[in-house]
Amino acid sequence: MAHQIAVFAENRPGRIERVSRVLGEAGVNIRAITIATADAFGVIKLLVDDPAKAYAALAAGGVPVFKREIVAIVMDDRPGGLLAATEALSAAGINIEGRLRLRDRGQTARGARRRGREDPEAVGVLARARHPHPQRRRNLHALDAAARRPAARSRRHALDVEMSSFLEAFFPLVASLFGPPREGARIARALGAAARAMALAADGARTVDLVFLESLAPAVGLTPDQTRAVLEDFHRDEFEQLARLARPAAGARDLVDRALAAGVELVLATNPVFFDAAIRARVRWAGLADVPFTLVTGAEIMRWTKPHAGYYAQILELTGRRPEECLMAGDDPGMDMAARRAGIATWLVERPGEVPREAPLADERGSLEQLAERF
Repeated sequence: MAHQIAVFAENRPGRIERVSRVLGEAGVNIRAITIATADAFGVIKLLVDDPAKAYAALAAGGVPVFKREIVAIVMDDRPGGLLAATEALSAAGINIEGRLRLRDRGQTARGARRRGREDPEAVGVLARARHPHPQRRRNLHALDAAARRPAARSRRHALDVEMSSFLEAFFPLVASLFGPPREGARIARALGAAARAMALAADGARTVDLVFLESLAPAVGLTPDQTRAVLEDFHRDEFEQLARLARPAAGARDLVDRALAAGVELVLATNPVFFDAAIRARVRWAGLADVPFTLVTGAEIMRWTKPHAGYYAQILELTGRRPEECLMAGDDPGMDMAARRAGIATWLVERPGEVPREAPLADERGSLEQLAERF
């Protein structure tokens, strides 16, 4: 049975090296590789000698990875060797999504679709075309379900998550909602453009969810309302797969409990680049679903994103609080500490042993545990 390993990664130096290192240390041999990029993200597709071991090693290393069965055929290395296979598939209305060639073995692996659906009938077509050893392909969109190592770079004050890994999984998963895999790169670019439109919205004329939807909808051939409906279904279903890339941050629950016991009013001032359903899911993953937040800054109600001054001004407006009554605690020196410009005191959350970061807008800094001692 042939399997393809697909890794979604940021388009920046070191990502392919990371994948290669993990597989090399696991003793997995790469037999074929293809790489496609689209702006900030890309996909690395691999054929390896031990797909199960490769999948387990990459998942354990915190790499967003998918494993899919594919059709594998053996062809003669001669002019016209590919033609017989492509003629048979074309006549049957089956589309070839991609190809990985094993040059040293003369084998080619490819995926097939019929009218947008995964089609195991390709196996029978290839068999009738006298290509030996066809192997059945299914449509497997299984997200990493293995344990991951602790987050190495980004720590949210309630949720421990490596944000690059989260986004590497999130973007392709959302892109798959709006078109077939061959359209994935284009749709991912449209998603990135819509997210940038949210971040750049500065006039406060409308909520940032509308900015996102009105940017994305034309690219996917839907109306903004239809696009919202697709995303609402996604957040009720597939989004939950991303819970595997996150876990409650140590100290967050104790901090929240102490603050509530002291009569402190809590606002979940997360950057509203996610819709409310996604934020609520992440709150649940953090073990804080029972916390009575006065306000959760989702895309549906906020007119600005971080670090715009309007974002923090809107929080003050919605809660009826004065700046001097508030404290903004977060781990991002730029996005979170920007609250200082709105007159709000700031606390930069740091990991124990972390190298101090430059944060001129941070009034104080320390761990979640140190902040909890204030209450």
